[in-house]
Amino acid sequence: MRISEFGSLNLVLTGLLLVVPAGAQTNSPDHEKSVEKPQVLLDVMATDFDIAWEQQYVYLKVHSDRAAECQIVERKRFEWTHVSTVKKVLPEQDFESLQALMAQPELLQLQTVYKQRIALVLDAGTSWEIRIPRRGKSQRIQVVAFAPDEARALKRPYPDALVKLGCTIEALRAEATGEHPNVEEECKRTLTEPITAAGEDSSQRTVEQLIDDLTQVDSQSPGINSAAIYEGFIADKAPVFSGGVLGVASPEVPPQMRELVRRGLSALPELIKHVDDTRPTKLKVGNDDSGGSSHQVGVDFFMFSYFSDEYEPRLLHWPDEKERKRSRQMEKSFQGRYTVKVGDVCYVLIGQIVNRHLLAVRYQPSAGLVVNSPIEAAALAEKVRSEWGNGDAETLRASLLSDIRATNRPKRISRAAYTTRFINPALERLRLYFPDAYNTLKGDDLRKRKEFEAQGSD
Repeated sequence: MRISEFGSLNLVLTGLLLVVPAGAQTNSPDHEKSVEKPQVLLDVMATDFDIAWEQQYVYLKVHSDRAAECQIVERKRFEWTHVSTVKKVLPEQDFESLQALMAQPELLQLQTVYKQRIALVLDAGTSWEIRIPRRGKSQRIQVVAFAPDEARALKRPYPDALVKLGCTIEALRAEATGEHPNVEEECKRTLTEPITAAGEDSSQRTVEQLIDDLTQVDSQSPGINSAAIYEGFIADKAPVFSGGVLGVASPEVPPQMRELVRRGLSALPELIKHVDDTRPTKLKVGNDDSGGSSHQVGVDFFMFSYFSDEYEPRLLHWPDEKERKRSRQMEKSFQGRYTVKVGDVCYVLIGQIVNRHLLAVRYQPSAGLVVNSPIEAAALAEKVRSEWGNGDAETLRASLLSDIRATNRPKRISRAAYTTRFINPALERLRLYFPDAYNTLKGDDLRKRKEFEAQGSD
């Protein structure tokens, strides 16, 4: 893909599901099968543009028979443009890698819009509109100014799934046209990583392997996010912005984090064991004093940053004003960057499973950063182990039912607010982890379940 002299280009990604019709038979006596037309697996239209010119063309089209088609645009000053078409059968290995990539569940988790991240004004560049036929729905993703090296250097990296898709498109076009492939470091990195069958890297791994995989977390995620706080049960939902810095890109949920939350009961005991695991992840938060800092509040610029010991207990308690003044939380200032640890991520995932806000990294208005690390504040690990023990099923089931029944809701907390924060999230978890208990709820519990289901929460 060409980058203009302004250092900008656009990328628009679109994904759809494809239904491949079974081979139809003719009505002739010998029942010969009709010849199937190759199906389009990937269709990328591009638009080159500047302030006085615009040209649309086929950037890459890949068919089910491995045939690839591209158009090459030659611009002759401002008078005219010559467009030629080239076709080539892709190597089998490249074709199989593309199929494996498009089957990755991470592609379906991409946001609908990724605005350009490297320039204030976009006067010239290239836009892509990608169509991925799939079954039953259309996934549309808009990405502006796709430049993965520059985005990472400015501390605004794209999700790996997006980088891998964009770099793969460029590599396949280069294969078909003979153009020079993209040499960006991010493309080198993602294209050399093996692409496994969909789900193999998460659902088929053991809990211990998934916890080991937490060392690879390298981007802001719910509960380890320095710019905002996000609500939502990450086992099956995208996070929802609750408060923080506006305009910062929503976080992606790393597949190993999502899968551990989905495992629930089988993962909880191991997560508790690892809640003070000191192994580093690849994610750093805090002030970046290097020359590559974006100086963006909530990303790498903060007026203050400190370690704390914020904890939401199993037995919910709402202290009054006097009690809050008596029990001040830890505020231990730190400078520079903090490397998020595996134990910090485990702390967040435990909270996800047990329906508690256990936020290891969060934004604090105004322009502040709070890190609740079980490694830096050992009391957090002690509280988790004291309240949740070995993560047994009965303790979790009883806690979720207690949340649903609102046994200790104070009058100053409205019923609507409590329902949104505790009852409905507890029902989500009960449905996933204890389906029998969920399906046999009675009385007032059943009424709440019906209201929850009527809201489309499923």
